[in-house]
Amino acid sequence: MWKKMRGKQSGGAVWDLSREEASEVFQEYYKCVTKRFEEAWAQQIGKQKPVHAVMALEGERVTLKCTVCSRPDRDKLSQQAIWQHVRRSDSTLGPLVGGVGGKRVKQAAQGSLTIRELQLEDAGQYTCLDSTGNYVAIYQVDVKFRERQKMVKEGDHVLNTTVLEDHNLQLMTSWTSWGPCNTCDVPGTRQRHGTCVVKKLNITDPVKPKDFPMVLLYPDGVPCHSTALPPRIRLLRPVRRRYEETLVAVCNQSCPTEAPPVIITDKDGKEVEVLPSGRFYNLNEKPPIPTMVKRRVIFEPEGKHLVLQCSDVVRGSGVRWMRGKRRVDPLSIRRQTAGRVWVDSANRLHIALLLLSDTAVYNCWERQRHVVAIKVMVVDGFSEQMKNYITYAGFGITILATLIACCCIFVGGQKRRVQ
Repeated sequence: MWKKMRGKQSGGAVWDLSREEASEVFQEYYKCVTKRFEEAWAQQIGKQKPVHAVMALEGERVTLKCTVCSRPDRDKLSQQAIWQHVRRSDSTLGPLVGGVGGKRVKQAAQGSLTIRELQLEDAGQYTCLDSTGNYVAIYQVDVKFRERQKMVKEGDHVLNTTVLEDHNLQLMTSWTSWGPCNTCDVPGTRQRHGTCVVKKLNITDPVKPKDFPMVLLYPDGVPCHSTALPPRIRLLRPVRRRYEETLVAVCNQSCPTEAPPVIITDKDGKEVEVLPSGRFYNLNEKPPIPTMVKRRVIFEPEGKHLVLQCSDVVRGSGVRWMRGKRRVDPLSIRRQTAGRVWVDSANRLHIALLLLSDTAVYNCWERQRHVVAIKVMVVDGFSEQMKNYITYAGFGITILATLIACCCIFVGGQKRRVQ
């Protein structure tokens, strides 16, 4: 056994490992390097780096993966991934120092970048480089407020691949993996999202009538509604009219079982006490405080398009909405409300053209955790306008009274000087 040692090695790395532990750490590093080499070799197209297109909704959270292999015998801070962002709005290039958007952007120790509460200005191209300046990953991120989406029950008809022979293109659906069940011990639902993508039909032939060679840089295909797709392709009728799909399946998942009671015995093995199941903490330690349910009350005018979301919008996170004690079924709510209420692929609840009857408490649950309770108060649109008129009139009267008072003071001062 190699005795543990302490001290700074090359690059400032601090060691406190046995020989076996050091061997395991280096084995993980070699596996990372081998995996990166294999991925680069498999995805290499000419001399260009593959681009991954990401379509996300405003307010959603996305994670851009970037695997950077850090040598364990060197300082990790000097080997961190470097992210750059080219904004779509002004095409400016800049490093993500602390993250564009401040606290909304966070870089993990492994190199991945997470952006919370996406905004329109976050759209653009994200490039990840290692400490030597080599490209590791490139992402094209598009942010949209609404999507052309359809909820489909598992077993029903889903869109098939559409071939556009005249353009040497094919439209297909790229599916995510299944998300978790949104409840337990009672029938619930789980989802997977399908994105429409465009690929070449025959790789060696050009796109017609005008070639688009960059389509080969997207190994997973270019999303149909991405800005990376030229308008001449994006505006084709089959591409423009194809919608996103969210597949919903019924699931039955058992709730986690409670730990058995803890039996305390003395040194002779005699039972002294039986502690019920649950977590127990040392008297010298502070137990963790459970997450509080966020509660909000909002006043909205009649006729507005309202969007409700949980604290963090993540696709496939096992979210379910309830209106009071009634569960909102994402499959049937749109049909029941004639298209006025729906749940999008990021689990946000949309209520278009608010009615006075929409006044209620809307609860968002993530699996078994109550995340947020939002009390929506819909006010009469006419009353809202009258309130604005009264407010404006009050401001006007205040300003007018102030002017009259100033004039009176000024005139009074002039009379005193004359006398």
